[in-house]
Amino acid sequence: LAPLPRSFPRLHVLVGARVCNCCGLRPESPALCLLCGTLLCAGCECCRRKADRRGECTAHAAECGAGVGVFLLVTHAQLLLVRGVRAAIFPPLYADEHGEKLRAHHRGRPLHLSEQVLASVCQMWEGHHVGNEVAQSRLSSERVIRDNHH
Repeated sequence: LAPLPRSFPRLHVLVGARVCNCCGLRPESPALCLLCGTLLCAGCECCRRKADRRGECTAHAAECGAGVGVFLLVTHAQLLLVRGVRAAIFPPLYADEHGEKLRAHHRGRPLHLSEQVLASVCQMWEGHHVGNEVAQSRLSSERVIRDNHH
């Protein structure tokens, strides 16, 4: 997977200086492809494919990962897993020293890369289990991401 900075504020600085590969604008909801490092707009109309209405992350996953993608939704530090037209949210990659996720960031506590979650994501990717995780998450969740949304 693409290397990530250890500090969440450092990630924001790096992403804030970049533009979306599709529309050329600074993303309102940035998503970072963890396979190749490409920055995309997540769930935004500006980059939605006109012909098939696919979101940019879904389209990028088809091109970059043969339909499978792992994206970091930078605003919320969460992972977006994509398999075909389906997607699911995975626990955040960044947490404070007590393991609390984004809520800690809003309280002024610094967030750092969670090695445990990163190792889990690497194992999932290397073991070709992203599709299984998307399916399992969608079956057990009350809130499901619309097909092709991202």
